[in-house]
Amino acid sequence: MSAGRSPRLRPASARTRYQLIAIGEAVGEVSQASRDIRSSIPWSRIKGMRNLLTHRNHDIDPSIVAQVVDSHLAQLETAVRELLADQPRS
Repeated sequence: MSAGRSPRLRPASARTRYQLIAIGEAVGEVSQASRDIRSSIPWSRIKGMRNLLTHRNHDIDPSIVAQVVDSHLAQLETAVRELLADQPRS
């Protein structure tokens, strides 16, 4: 590992990329009303990352993907869990 690089920032594996693509797909299913409730979540950027990972994977810097996962995924998970908790159960 190079000097100054955090051990948490590891290159993104194919598995990580696949999971991020799945998250990006799922974002497309979130209603606009739910997106508005959690407007602090960058929904369009999440979808944009999905598009890059799907269609321009060769242009992706794996360390940036790892940084996004390390820095933002927990916030997204919390927001989605809160949205789901607010949904009426059928």
